Amino acid sequence: MTENQWVKFAKVLKTRPPMPWFNLDQWAEPDLRALYQYIKQLGPVGEAARPYLPPDKEPKPPFVLWPAAPK
Repeated sequence: MTENQWVKFAKVLKTRPPMPWFNLDQWAEPDLRALYQYIKQLGPVGEAARPYLPPDKEPKPPFVLWPAAPK
């Protein structure tokens, strides 16, 4: 994805928590471009995230419990 494509994409992005899309679409264009450059310099991507599971399904470990379980 080019930088220009990323800026357009970020303005209409709708994801599941914990990605804060409801804040990202309010960022100014220079900030979105800076985020693109930061992510690009991180290098090659790792493994893709696992597909969405409905709330009644338990994912295979490892996973993050969001919010954390009560102690």
